Amino acid sequence: MESDSDESFSCTPEEIVKAASTATSNLLPEKSRGQYLKEYDLFMKWRAEKQVALIFGIAGALRREELYKMTLEDINDTGTVLIITIPDSKTHIQRRFTVIVEITQKNVNLIEIYRDIKPSGQRTLKVITFSYNFETVIAKPK
Repeated sequence: MESDSDESFSCTPEEIVKAASTATSNLLPEKSRGQYLKEYDLFMKWRAEKQVALIFGIAGALRREELYKMTLEDINDTGTVLIITIPDSKTHIQRRFTVIVEITQKNVNLIEIYRDIKPSGQRTLKVITFSYNFETVIAKPK
């Protein structure tokens, strides 16, 4: 059961989808909801044109600034382990996360595809989302 939508809930019961949608819509305060929706629409339009972004997740408590400052050089592929370094933290303590390549080889291949697609002058990732199973290369706004 495939759809053209970016969000697919094919295995999720309909009542759960409705409850999640209601909960999500109630997360944002009224004042910032309009701004969020405007930014989201801008992102979706940009994504449709550019089609280049690396979105992956890391299990752990991180600040958004730490994720924002990551570059492609912070992802090191040793062949058997993917080492992700958080470069500049508020506490000035460098942290590292590892992903075992054997289990997630498809995902590691996506990082290589992203490095090939990314223009050589651009080093930063800029957009990172929290989802351990990353399976697609999609767009991001500048």
